[in-house]
Amino acid sequence: MAHTCRIFDADQAKEWLDKANKLGWLEQDRFRVIDLGQEDKHKKVQAFTNYSYTTLGNNKDYTNLVVPRKTSIPVVYISDESHSAWGYHRDDSTSKDMKREYSVILALNDPSEYEGGELVVRENGAEVNFKLPVGMCLITHASSYIKLNKVNAGSRVICRWTVETYIKNKTFFNINLQYNQFYSAVREGLSDPADELLSLTNNMLLNEVAHFDLDEDFD
Repeated sequence: MAHTCRIFDADQAKEWLDKANKLGWLEQDRFRVIDLGQEDKHKKVQAFTNYSYTTLGNNKDYTNLVVPRKTSIPVVYISDESHSAWGYHRDDSTSKDMKREYSVILALNDPSEYEGGELVVRENGAEVNFKLPVGMCLITHASSYIKLNKVNAGSRVICRWTVETYIKNKTFFNINLQYNQFYSAVREGLSDPADELLSLTNNMLLNEVAHFDLDEDFD
């Protein structure tokens, strides 16, 4: 099941892109991608990865959603009308460093800035199209098939990474994520006692679903 959630505001998304711009770009057929392989710019690459991990780690809206145990390096991609579509693919793989269990795609600009370029997720034989507002992310199981349609005008800017989570059961993962979506949606209108109660419930849920599954195989 694919979920969309807001984790950044527009200013935070712009800051992320500004940091990426300092690395320079590599031109490829499907996109322009930040250059993370620069030996002569090792300090800049390290600064960007540290910034990415710190920003995500300090973002409780995000960490409560996915409960990350390990995270791949976030990579920024820009696509415009000169680039081809990005066909169906999956992100699930296992290496010595991590097991890629969930994919996260974050929009760093708004759909009003480009035409076409939809993000498509195929699950259980059905296709669902997304055009994410700036600061919104899509979270889906890494075994889902994902494609990105060709941009017909303007530029689409996204950041992608994968997560190994502490919640190994997919049903529990979805329950926790949906609860946190609900809490984020209503908390601004809550009284202080109500907010404290829901926050406590949120933490109890998080502790339970993560604790029960820490040592189980992912299925």
